[in-house]
Amino acid sequence: MLDAPALPRSSLDEALEALFTLGAGALHAQRCSLYLREVDGSILTLRREKGLPPAAAAHSAAGERGSTVMGLVLRTRVPLLVHHVASYPALPVHPERYATPSFLSVPILVENDALGVLNAADRQDDQSFTEDDLACAELVARSVAAVLHSDALARRALDEAEIDPVSGLYNVRHLHGRLAQEVARAQRARLPLALLVLAVPGYADLAGRVGLQAAGALMRSVGAMVAQTVRQSDVLARRSDDEFAVLLPSTPLAKAQCLARTMAREVRHEKLPAQLRYDLDALDIRIGLAALGPAMDGDDLLRQAEEALAQARAHGAATVTATGGTLSPLRRRTPPLRAPRPSPRSPRRWRSNWDHVPPARTSTPLRCASASPTWPIPPMQPRPRRCLS
Repeated sequence: MLDAPALPRSSLDEALEALFTLGAGALHAQRCSLYLREVDGSILTLRREKGLPPAAAAHSAAGERGSTVMGLVLRTRVPLLVHHVASYPALPVHPERYATPSFLSVPILVENDALGVLNAADRQDDQSFTEDDLACAELVARSVAAVLHSDALARRALDEAEIDPVSGLYNVRHLHGRLAQEVARAQRARLPLALLVLAVPGYADLAGRVGLQAAGALMRSVGAMVAQTVRQSDVLARRSDDEFAVLLPSTPLAKAQCLARTMAREVRHEKLPAQLRYDLDALDIRIGLAALGPAMDGDDLLRQAEEALAQARAHGAATVTATGGTLSPLRRRTPPLRAPRPSPRSPRRWRSNWDHVPPARTSTPLRCASASPTWPIPPMQPRPRRCLS
């Protein structure tokens, strides 16, 4: 479904103004209006008008698509020519508002989708509109539809020009545009900014042995894995055949390094896609990291990230951080930590475990059983010995 125009306002408005003026003059109508649909498709907005009262000129046909003549024309997509409004009592019109009982309404169709309505009423010679007037209105409506269609195609081409066709991510054009914006915002607001450049070492070998289709599947898989670890505010784009770039706004250097290690670990432990299991041993990436420093621009940030990636490729390291850019001028100064003062109520004395030695146990003399007042059993008496004669 195509939407209402939204690209170069100057050229689009000039084209609509020229076509509307031409149509109103050819129809000899005292009242003429052009309504176009908004982006959401539920509101008709008055874009051009001639001879309408101020109240009608400021009126928008929102929510009345089914209860007006414009709503009927949009729903049926059929032009409407009325010679005398009294002959059509079912039409939701107000004859007292017009000077003549004749009017016409033509839909503006783009790919069988109604994007607007062209209306004309009150012919200057006080006569009814004819079939020739209807054909002229349809010709103007088709011209307006061609302008809207061209504008929609231009907008769609501009959107697709910033999307990589292989991975479905942003391309290098979008990356450079966002890089300039984020660098300007970081320097203005004193915010940190980090850039990751990722490379897939197995791309060139896979493209040479199997082909570009399998290599494209590899890049799509790696791009999807990386996209799962970044935020929605981050910018993930494909720089070249075997490289990605991740722009991290408002991200300090320490968090960027942690994110880079997480990416390398997740990609290394991820299972290979089914179409690559027989052509590739394992997934692996190399990451170069750089952070925005003082007196740096987007080109400096990108150059430091590329140098770090080159070192990662040469030494076989997973992540390498560029040492040129630092975030020390962008960090906030924090007061030094003070040692806690001991409480005056409960002073605490630290001592070793060997400071306190429990006293040795001393043997106490056993009391006699008979002398014990609490002995429960009386002492045994010796038995007399019997002598046998």
